[in-house]
Order: sequence, then structure tokens, then C-alpha cells
Amino acid sequence: MSKYSTHSIKCPHCNKEFSEEIADSLNVTLDPNSLTKVRSGEVFNVTCPECKERFFYNHPFLYHDMDKHFMVQYAPDTRTFKDFIESADKMYNQFGALFGEQQTQRVVLGNVSQFIEKVEILSFGFNDVVIEGYKELFFSKMNFKGVSNIYIEFNKDMTDKRVAVYFEDENREPEFYNFSDEVYESMFDLVKQLDIYDRHNDYIVDHRFILKMFAEEGDKEPIHIEVLKELEEMEIDKLHEEGVKLAKEGKLDEAIELLLPLAEAGHKDSQNDIGVVYEKKKDYVNSAKWYKECGSELSTENLLKHYDHKRVKFTVEDYYEACEKLINLKNANGYLYMSYIHQNNDMGVEDQVKAFNYLLKGLINCEQTVGLIFELGYLLEKGIGCEADQYKSHMCYEAILDRKSSAVVHYNYALQCYQGRG
Repeated sequence: MSKYSTHSIKCPHCNKEFSEEIADSLNVTLDPNSLTKVRSGEVFNVTCPECKERFFYNHPFLYHDMDKHFMVQYAPDTRTFKDFIESADKMYNQFGALFGEQQTQRVVLGNVSQFIEKVEILSFGFNDVVIEGYKELFFSKMNFKGVSNIYIEFNKDMTDKRVAVYFEDENREPEFYNFSDEVYESMFDLVKQLDIYDRHNDYIVDHRFILKMFAEEGDKEPIHIEVLKELEEMEIDKLHEEGVKLAKEGKLDEAIELLLPLAEAGHKDSQNDIGVVYEKKKDYVNSAKWYKECGSELSTENLLKHYDHKRVKFTVEDYYEACEKLINLKNANGYLYMSYIHQNNDMGVEDQVKAFNYLLKGLINCEQTVGLIFELGYLLEKGIGCEADQYKSHMCYEAILDRKSSAVVHYNYALQCYQGRG
């Protein structure tokens, strides 16, 4: 049966809010006009009672054909998509193979034109897996450039069809080509051979689906599983961005509330950024905990800053481990912090020659060397791990004056000039 419900809608033209009865689902077997309503786009268009403007209203919609044993769900958003997949899986698991043999279930995410095309294909009696293979073959043979979409379009009474090619350049007119029944039959045979013709748990069948099915061997995972993972990642990234935004606005507790579940779920960027938020709160213990848990290059740099400033308890082994991780990545800070720990006896590993040599190794192995050159200039100036050499020290400072260097570099260089050193 068809289903209608009252929706609260805001007109994009006059901002008038009004209520309208909208079709949430249509059953063409019980309501023969359903197909016409879908093909014309009527189910997605409403008229504002205030300004009389007609506009597109994006909402979930289900099309059902009991005679031809298929249903197609249009999902405008992630939530609707997930709900449909969950419902379809539940139904399939309950009724098993019997249900699978009797019912084709498809979902189209966020593209009404593709949804209408899917309904038309299945209504016409075509297999949509074969059609998608046909379109992919057509695209590869024609060697198109700048294509946005390829559709199979049907005439008004659905007695004929054509291939329609639309381009990314909106000013370019679409191109139309004859549909070859012979090519369709050939693709039908190929799809049959690949054992992807009558799979009953493929809720998404599109361009991406075909590429995946043709490329992979053995068990071919339904494409909707990949899409669900991607959508979940997108949602996580969105929440992460919101958490970072809150932190920048100084709303640190709110940022932690948003970022903590993501960090605990293993989202690396959130682990580093919640470490930053805790650092801003001067909660260095939790900050270091999340930097260490993240283990990225950036978080390791941040962790070493905590160690260097003795903000948290750590062992020499902890310090070495972090440095070695950066050194293996050819990160200059790995060499720099290794030099720091060997310059004095705070941790019982003083070796000033080794401190000097780590800087030299860093200069050889790393691209970002400003920090290394400055520290080398400092050691040469003070004679730490080497003979004091004011000239070489002066040359080190001079070499990085124009590299967005800190005020300390300019001060040291100017002081040497003033005192006649170097």
C-alpha cells in the first residue's frame, strides 16, 4: 500500500512554513498512477501556499512494484540510507532465500535522477546490473571527457529508450545515442558468467558497483558495506571538525565532550586534537596520554614537547622511543630532541659530542632544517660538544635569517655583530 504523512516544510523563496501531505511511499500495483508521479518528479515537488512558487522538496521516498517484485528507496541523507539497509537486511535474514528470489531491493543515495532512472529500468523489465555494465562499456568505448552522468532514458509511454550523456560543463548540451539491444544481450551473458546477475543482497547497483564486481575475484562484498563505512567516516570527520572549532572558540570542555568518544573509538586526528585541548587546559597527563595513544608524527612531536619541558613523568626509554619514531620518518625534531637530551645531565645520559653529532645527522637526512641549524649555531657559539667557533656559529644564524626564523635567531645574530664575534 501507498503511505502518506504530513510534513512541515519551509519555502526557500518566501521562508513561509506550512504543512503538506507528502507521499512517503507509492505502490504502483495498487496505484497505477505512481509511476507517472515518479517519472515526472511530482513526488518531490510542492507548491508554497503563500507565494505560489513550486520547488523541489528533498525527502525519503519508497517505490514498490509488487507485480514485478522490486522496491527502490530514495535516501536523501545518511540516516535514511542506514535505516533502509538495516530494514532490508532484517527482511532478507528473516525470509532467507525465498524472499531473495521474489524481491529486488535497491537504494539510491542523494541523487533523484538516478532514483528515477532505477525505477524506470526495473519497471521496463531490464536487469539493472546488466544496464550498469552496458553504460560502463558504452563510456569506455566512446572515450568521453568531462562526463557527469550517463542515464538510460525512456520515452513517455516507455516503448523506447536511449543513452543520454550529461557533462560537467553545464553550458554543454547533453548528447543522445541509440540503445543497442544486441550489446545489452552480450552484457547480459557476461554478467551471468561473473555470477553477479541475481545476487539478492546488493542494495546499491551503480557505476561503482560494476567496477568493483568486474575487478574483484572470489567473494565480492556488496558495495553498500563500503558506502556505510565511508559515510561513518564522513560523520566522524564532521564531528571532529566541530570539536576542533569549539576548541578554537575556547569552549574546551565542550570540545572534549565531542572529541572524547571519537578518540576512544580510535579516530587518530581526534586523539591528537583532544591531546591539544587537554594541553590548553594544562592537563598534561591526559594530554600526553592521548598523544601517545595517537602515535602519529604530529602527536609524537607534541609528546616530546611535554617530555622536554618535564610536564609529565617519563623514562629515558620513553624519550628515546619517541625520538626514534621521528628519526625513522626523517623528521628533524627527532634529531633535535635527541640532541637536547644529551646536552646536559638531567636524565643521566649527557654526551655533548653525541648531541652535536645528532644535529649533523639531521642536516644530512632531513629537509626541514631551520631548527637544526639554529641549534648547531648555538652549540658552536657555546662550544658544546665541539670547539667554540664564533664564525661558524654566525654563519648558521645568518643562513636562517630569511626563513621565518624566530626573534631569538635575530637577537643572537645581532648580538654577535654588536660584540664583533664571528
